[in-house]
Amino acid sequence: MQRYFRDFEINQNTIIIDGDDFHHIKNVMRSKVNSELVLCDLSGNCCLASIQSFNEKSLICECKKLLPSDNNKFTIDIAQAIIRRERFEYMLQKSTELGVNKIIPVNMKNCIVKLDGKKEDKKIQRWNTITKEASEQSHRNKLAIVSNMTTLKSIDYSVYDVILVCYEKENESNKLKSIVQSNKYNKILIVVGPEGGFDQSEVEYLSTLSNSEFVGLGKRILRSETASSYILSVLFYEYEMSD
Repeated sequence: MQRYFRDFEINQNTIIIDGDDFHHIKNVMRSKVNSELVLCDLSGNCCLASIQSFNEKSLICECKKLLPSDNNKFTIDIAQAIIRRERFEYMLQKSTELGVNKIIPVNMKNCIVKLDGKKEDKKIQRWNTITKEASEQSHRNKLAIVSNMTTLKSIDYSVYDVILVCYEKENESNKLKSIVQSNKYNKILIVVGPEGGFDQSEVEYLSTLSNSEFVGLGKRILRSETASSYILSVLFYEYEMSD
């Protein structure tokens, strides 16, 4: 069943839907009065709703019942270096499908793509549209979000239990496996570098963090967007599927 993320209170009896979601429901899904859909608020709560009426620019839904939560007890965020547009958007979509909580776009020294202030605002808006659509498509209860662009030194690392830095020069075999199997962290940050890799100064800075772990991702060199999907798949398999 199609679901939509809206900014509303889950205990509301009626919810007004307008904008792009209204267009999608009416003109793409061709829904009618009494058609059912799933509405999720911005805190991970969802309800089964039915359409009560249409007007020219909006529709009214009635919340029929609350749905069980499938939100994880742990969260995984990604600090992802800015990479080429199509690859970054692929990473956003796949990371959202896999279950990431938040994507933090990071401007690193070896980033090929540079964005100014005007382009940044438009990019963040577009990126959040991509994660919203991917969250709906993958039937998540909680919306994945893209934060404002930042730098490595501006991230608050103290809120995380562990920082997993994907580093191609980390040669210790099975280090990632041993980390995720020996500890069940509640809040994880993954750091992924750009196409050109981390600058040495960035490696040195990340190594000073008390909760950082440098991990390799196998024998092959992965693209930046592939590295994100790889490590998320490992973590979510271990945390969701092996209990």
